[in-house]
Amino acid sequence: MNHFDFQDPYTVEGTERAKRFANNFKAQELFGPSGFKEQCAIIREADGNLLPDHLEVFGAEIGHAPSSRAFKTFRELGERYHRWETAFGSESSSLALFEVIYSLPVTFEYTFVHGETRMYMDAGELRELVVKWGFCID
Repeated sequence: MNHFDFQDPYTVEGTERAKRFANNFKAQELFGPSGFKEQCAIIREADGNLLPDHLEVFGAEIGHAPSSRAFKTFRELGERYHRWETAFGSESSSLALFEVIYSLPVTFEYTFVHGETRMYMDAGELRELVVKWGFCID
């Protein structure tokens, strides 16, 4: 995980836990592709560890309702990242990013075709591209 002011969500319960997951999610915003992977992992973790009402709070805090296609896509990418991390340990960062790229191969083509390339994109901009072009996993 990237270095930032991590708030351990497991030391609290309920709404406060949801807000800590959300704060950790938001803290990853400026870490580019690495932050995007971590955000997907945080969504996966929150989805598996929050009660439905608290998951709604988390979704509201991050701007993606748990029932939305985007949330489901990010959760699935987080699951894939988790599987890579579990299987490959210290090599997980580059391999997990490769998995994201492989899963969404036209994302980068669209970026160039539509003239939306940037030298640096933060995690939020990557999420917007995934949602914008409908690369949602059913």
